[in-house]
Amino acid sequence: MLKTYNTIMLGLFLFGILLPSGINSQTTLEVDFDDCISNFITGTNSDFTEFTAEVTGVSPDGLSLEGGHLYRDNPMINTHSCTPGVADSPAMCVSYLSDCTIDFDSERAIRLDVKLDGNQTNTLSSISFFHMAPANFDWIGGASGLNNFAKYFGVQIQNDSGEILYQVDSLPTFQTWEQYNLSLDGLQGFTVEDETTFEIKVIAYCPIGNGANIAVWDMDQFVAIADCTAQAATLIGETQSFCVGDGNPDNIDSDAITVSGGSDNTQWVVTDEDGTILGLPPSFDVVDFDGAGSGLCRVYLVSLQDDVVGLDMGNNIFDAQGCYGVSNGIDVVRSEVNGGELSGGPFEFIVGDGEADLLSEAAITVTNTNGENFQWVVTDDEGYILGLPPTLDVVDVEGAGPGNCLVWYLAYNGEITGAAPGMNANDLEGCFDLSNPIEVIRTNVDGCQANGGDLFGGPFE
Repeated sequence: MLKTYNTIMLGLFLFGILLPSGINSQTTLEVDFDDCISNFITGTNSDFTEFTAEVTGVSPDGLSLEGGHLYRDNPMINTHSCTPGVADSPAMCVSYLSDCTIDFDSERAIRLDVKLDGNQTNTLSSISFFHMAPANFDWIGGASGLNNFAKYFGVQIQNDSGEILYQVDSLPTFQTWEQYNLSLDGLQGFTVEDETTFEIKVIAYCPIGNGANIAVWDMDQFVAIADCTAQAATLIGETQSFCVGDGNPDNIDSDAITVSGGSDNTQWVVTDEDGTILGLPPSFDVVDFDGAGSGLCRVYLVSLQDDVVGLDMGNNIFDAQGCYGVSNGIDVVRSEVNGGELSGGPFEFIVGDGEADLLSEAAITVTNTNGENFQWVVTDDEGYILGLPPTLDVVDVEGAGPGNCLVWYLAYNGEITGAAPGMNANDLEGCFDLSNPIEVIRTNVDGCQANGGDLFGGPFE
């Protein structure tokens, strides 16, 4: 069987279906207030240690509450109560600032110190919480009645350098539970590379003035979200194409792909066209695609900034958990051709008798072919091409003289060179495969290689 390998250039361009991207790996810190307990006799109303945070996500060690819990200054005076929350689980109820000018330094403020570690680039990307200024207060296991509720609330965030966010305008309170969402993406000061603590202060202020003696404000389900983002590399290179399955190594040349940007800690990844990981090689040029069969795969470079879980064979490259960035992908097109198997023959013809000696395509069975294009090929017994007929039914060997010839079935992808009469089939170039040959034996009318000669004499009577 004749088969060869050739790299077919499908285009001089950068593959751009998937652009370089950082995988934002979120870690979530939540104070749910479900463990709220308040009793002035036992002093639990001045103890805020039950308001601790649960941290979930890819980097739970990278996000925490400094001090371990939410707090208020001077808690013996600035106590808390418990009230039915968003989902009827407990929420926190606190006093608020009686002035109508906000003061974030007031002891009445609710304070959370959110800390990001310094092992990677982190962004405090958002905070949210539910809040309510009820028309009537309702304390779990205690009193209820008219509330002199606050009209406004505000949020301030500071880091080690000072105030980086002050949000107070147009923040009215509500008499039912309302979620407040604050996106911090893109704001200066919230992306850090060193360990940083963000001091978050939330305070309600300015009573409605309805004469009630109780003036409280409720909070539930505080959430802070941090993202770590790894800088993705850019791969520069052409689409790679291989004719596979011929037993010849099909490796990408070491200089075919260059890398721009990314991080120092990287991993090469080969996936199928859907992103399922097929291999994790130390370098792209060690991968031999010959045995992979036909299809499309992609080569990526992953920048690793944190421990990554799930970057394993059989998983999807975009489903891993951790802080990592995925480059653009370089396409690898794998083409496999098979000229198939011919059955039938050998065929014998008496030539030189003036009668047509046609080959019959129906007399040959072709099986197991694979390719984009197909062609019948007739050669002599040394492989030199005698003809490239569209069908065998048009081949007449009557005038070919005595000898042997071979019939092949050619499968090929793209363009091939050398497929022309007078050329040798062993010198074909491209992505192709020739079947086994069927022999055609041509014999003279007298069964030998000499002709019958000329007779003289007669006529006889």
